[in-house]
Amino acid sequence: MQSKRGLSGVITTLIIILLVIAAIGIIWAVVNPFIRESAEEISLAKFTLALQIKNVQYVEDNIEVSVKRGQGDGDLVGLQFIVSDGLNSFIVEKSSTLAQQEMTTYELIAGTDFTWGDADFFQADVTEVSVAPIYATTSGTAVTGDIADTYVIGSGSVGDSGGTTPTTPNPDCDATWTCESLGYTECGTPNDDCGNPLICGSCLGNDVCNGTGQCVTPIECTDTCISLSYECNYNGANWTICGASTDCGSCLVGVCNSTGQCVIILANMTGGIVDEVWPPGVGTYFASEEFPRSEIEYTLGHYVLMTSGTDYRQCYQIYDFLFPTAPEIYNKTHVRLATAYSSISTGDTFDVWGNFDLCNDASSSLP
Repeated sequence: MQSKRGLSGVITTLIIILLVIAAIGIIWAVVNPFIRESAEEISLAKFTLALQIKNVQYVEDNIEVSVKRGQGDGDLVGLQFIVSDGLNSFIVEKSSTLAQQEMTTYELIAGTDFTWGDADFFQADVTEVSVAPIYATTSGTAVTGDIADTYVIGSGSVGDSGGTTPTTPNPDCDATWTCESLGYTECGTPNDDCGNPLICGSCLGNDVCNGTGQCVTPIECTDTCISLSYECNYNGANWTICGASTDCGSCLVGVCNSTGQCVIILANMTGGIVDEVWPPGVGTYFASEEFPRSEIEYTLGHYVLMTSGTDYRQCYQIYDFLFPTAPEIYNKTHVRLATAYSSISTGDTFDVWGNFDLCNDASSSLP
């Protein structure tokens, strides 16, 4: 009898083991497809594939977006562009095999890739453009990654912004000004730095537009060339002050910039050497012995091309500049780049070009 009970216990144990194995098999059959699907999405490309939007501009109704790929592995098969007005957005996907350190301009074509006016979304409403990579997984499936970079229109960058009516760009210059960057938030028709008029709105009722783009009643408008610090007429055109065309003169030395000041524009230069970077490890500003120390305007249309160092072939837009405040102590000029971070280091060499296209061409010609 004990022998039978022992045999019964063995059979029971075997049955339990078989049931456990069967349960594991059933669970694996259910879970395995999800694991495979998730594994396809977990790719190094999701973490290493770097993209940066270098420029956004309108060409008639179309949008041109220049994208540069940085270092980082990943089988890139396309790009996803997200165009937003802050509330609404539309998505355009473009095939792309952009290689590391390569830059290409992609055209988002109105009427084909998207339609202006959908959901009351118009060209003048655009506030930002984002880009995300589309890469291939190990099984060949195309997967869209996270947004890699966002280009905010009108925040010290090349491009048009809300409130403006863009015109066809002049190929001989680089339009960088917008209504907002010039302070015309309500009205006025200032020119961009190519001499193209920006339509910034008009005033209602009896109000008139003053010289800084604000709607005021006629009795309150006492602006003059002197009160607005205008020394000259930009591109030879009179300023609109208190609703009237006003001649503010011309420059005896230098040229008139878009804010009505007589300045000497920084010319293209080559062979500059970085003497100091600030803040250390961040590289937002840098100084050079080659930079002029006075009477020079570093406009938003100028770009620094790094010709050596970690940022080799990188084009950085000049956002601002700072002349020496105490030349007897420190007599170098700093420029501020339109980026929150760079890898520029002391001893790196650079060139300065008058606009993005010139800088891009020079970058492409470097070995």
